[in-house]
Formats: sequence, C-alpha cells, structure tokens
Amino acid sequence: MRKFLIYILLCAILLSSIAVLVGCNETENPGVEEETTEAVTVEDYDFPDVEKKDYGDSFHFYVGPNNGGERLWYMDADMNTGSTMDEAVFQRQERVRKYLGVEFVNVTYPDVQYNTYHTYIQTAIQNMDGTVDALVTHVHGGVSNLISENLLKDFSDLPAINLDAEYWQKDFMDTLELSGRYFLGHSDYNIMMTYIIGFNKELYESYCGDFEMSVYDMVREGEWTLDMMIKIAKRLAIDVTGNGKSSDDYYGLTAVPWGTFNGFLTSFNIPMVSQTQSGAYEVAITKKEYLAKADEIVEIFRELDEARYTYFTYSNKNTTKIFLSSGRALMNVLSTTDLEGLLNYDIEFGVLPYPLYDKAQYDKHDESLGYKMLQWGGYLAVPSYTKNQTLVCETLEMLSYYSENVQVAYYEKVLGKRVADMPDDAAMLDIIWNSLATDVGQTFYNLGGDEKGVCYTLPDRMLPGTTDSLTTYLNKREDLINSGFRRFLAGIK
Repeated sequence: MRKFLIYILLCAILLSSIAVLVGCNETENPGVEEETTEAVTVEDYDFPDVEKKDYGDSFHFYVGPNNGGERLWYMDADMNTGSTMDEAVFQRQERVRKYLGVEFVNVTYPDVQYNTYHTYIQTAIQNMDGTVDALVTHVHGGVSNLISENLLKDFSDLPAINLDAEYWQKDFMDTLELSGRYFLGHSDYNIMMTYIIGFNKELYESYCGDFEMSVYDMVREGEWTLDMMIKIAKRLAIDVTGNGKSSDDYYGLTAVPWGTFNGFLTSFNIPMVSQTQSGAYEVAITKKEYLAKADEIVEIFRELDEARYTYFTYSNKNTTKIFLSSGRALMNVLSTTDLEGLLNYDIEFGVLPYPLYDKAQYDKHDESLGYKMLQWGGYLAVPSYTKNQTLVCETLEMLSYYSENVQVAYYEKVLGKRVADMPDDAAMLDIIWNSLATDVGQTFYNLGGDEKGVCYTLPDRMLPGTTDSLTTYLNKREDLINSGFRRFLAGIK
C-alpha cells in the first residue's frame, strides 16, 4: 500500500491555495452542512493493462449493508452533494465510464439485512438474469453461503485483474485465502471500516501530560502496548455526582464491545482460525499460547469495567452510549467511519492504532511497526455468472486504480482543515491503513452451526453474568467449527 502520509502532506500543500475547505467546520451542534470543493488529484501507479474501449453496456453493482456507508462505494448524480468525498467517488465512476463505456447501476433490494442479502444474490446468479455483476459483501454475513454454493469466482482466475498491482491489497487477501483460492477481493476501492483508538487530547493533556514520551512517540517506539493503554485508562475514572451512575461520569476507555473487541485479538496476533501445515483450517485460539493471551484480555477488561475505569455499552446492562463526542471519554474504541461525525463537535481528538500486546511484537523494520488492525468492512466479490466477465473485471481493475483520489479525499473528509496541523494523527492513520489484517475465523465465523462461533469470543466472555471459563466456552465450539470448515471446503468445486 502507498504511504498515505505523503498524500496528506501533499493535500496540505494543495489545500493551502483553496479558500474554502470541505467537511471541517467545527461546531457545537452536529449536522453541519458541508461546503464544496474539487477533489484532489494524485496518481502515481503504473497504468493497468486495460485498453480504452466503449462497451456500451451497464455494470450492475451491489453494496451489502453495514459497510461504513454506501456513499463510499457508489455515487450517482442524484446522491452527489458536491462535497469533496461525494465528488471524488462520483468522478472515479465517471473516469471509468468514459474509459470503458460502462454505465453504473446501483442494485437495491427491499428490506435487506446483513444476513439476508445473499439470498437475493443467490437468486440473481442462479437465474442468470445478469442483474448483478459485482458486489461488496458484508464482512461475514452471507459470505459462507455464497462460497459454499459455488456462486463466487476466484479472483486469481479473473482476466484483467492484476493482483500484483499496488492498488490490490494482496497481503490482506492472503488472510482470506481458502486452499489457494481467493473468492474475496480487497483493493484500494475498499474504503475500509477499520477499528481504531480515538482519544480526547485535552483530557489526555490534563491527566497524562506528565508522561516523558508523547503517545504518538509511544506508537512509533513500540511503547504503545496493552499495559500502557491500561495505565492510561486508569488515569481517568470520575464519579461526578458520587451516585455511581454513568449519565455524567468520566471514563478512561469506552466502547461498544462487539466487533470493536474482536480487534484486540487481531491486534495481539491471536488468530481465531488458522491453516495448519497439512492445509486444514482449525480453531487456533484454543492453542496454549493464544488461549492464555485471550484469557488475560478478558480478565483485564472485566476488572477495568468493575473498577469503573471503562464503560462498555452492553445490550442488557449499560444503555447510555458514551462516545468520544461526549467529552467524557479519555479513549474510545471506534471505527474510522465514526471520525467523520467528530468534526461536528468542539473536541480536539487524536487517533491511535490498537496497542501491541507487548514490546516483543514491535518491528521497527516493518512499515506497520508490528501493529495489526482489524478491517471490518466488506469484500469485493464477482458472481460465478456475469453477462460479460471481461467487462466486470476491467471495470473493477479501473475502479481500484482510480481510487487513489477517493482515499485522499477521505483523509480530507475525516481530518478536514486539521490535516496540516495534525501530522502526528496523519502518521497514525498511515500506520493503521498499512496494517490491515483479519483471519478466516472472522469471516467464516458460523461454519460450525454456531451463530457466534469464535468470532465474538471476547465480548461474549465480558458480558455481565457470564460464568463459564474461556476454555469451556471455546471447547464447546472447537470441534463443531473444525468439522464445519472441513465440510465447507469439501463442497467447494
């Protein structure tokens, strides 16, 4: 992946000549309307091996729900507000339309949910009606169904798609490989919903200003570890009224502990499912070295929550959501797509990757410095039947190539006018986007017939009232998931 910091600095230079910036109005009231400007143009990739032509045909594209916002993936003229982000997405499509002569059609289905959309896709493919040429899946919902019924193509077999090109994230795709095949793609087209740690700079300065090293330097020097995050969280726990209620209290760390807490497993190099030397896919978190780490994390967060250093929004306990925007959270586990909303509040916020498990995980020779960040958005997929496979592949290749401007615009949208003044946060986002990771246990979480499988191990154990141990919890699922993977792979032709 490219070095985003270079683009951020370039954006700052280019934006200095623009009088009005986009999406960066700080106000006490949410809902500020964006002003408009032209998208920044930055291109430095080798041009794809795709000849200009005029197909005179349509490209039917479906975006599954819960992927951080459809507008990041698709933008027709009616949706385009003229903002930097909208214009960048729209112009990406326009460039592909002009280069290949394809018209973009946004496929929609009535009352679709994250775990039902695949039934519509299945029908379209099986009927060979040509109404779906490509799709963005949910991060795990419906994915197993589509693959097990042999309804998705292997990206490594698709013409015109160059998985070795820089704009295709092959390293990330390798984490989703199934017996040498790539049914799910990931490229610069995927504006990813990645979980990160946001922090309130004013609260940090007030309660952690005595640290010898800045928190950004902690990240750069490998000192940003689980222990350090806990140490910082313990600096802030304020019961404002003394009544033990949360409505006006302050906390060191807040979160909604579902997908956000899966990210700690990824960050700490704890795979849910991994491939053995024999080629089999098996539950890995139950292995001794991983289980001990996972159990430690569960106990740490239980203790922090009990001591009121943290506030986790549970469905059956806490109902108030205390986000960074409240001004009462020192740190908040959130997604990159949540940062956009923070621009509407008078809060000086910064961003950090999830911490390392310990200093041993640090790798100063790696561009991600050893950090690993869970990507929680959807994947590209190509149906097993399309009316014109070459058109589909060339369109996806060009969308990926032309996505550089969209990513630069996304940085502007997220950080707005703060880009030039916040080079440390730009550097943190650079580390985050260069350290995307997952494992097949995240995506194919339900292969044992268990609705949650290993995917929600951490939040399930952290829920109030849980009694069985982590070992007991996983042992109930391990054999089912392992046999589920065997059946799953055996049925793929």
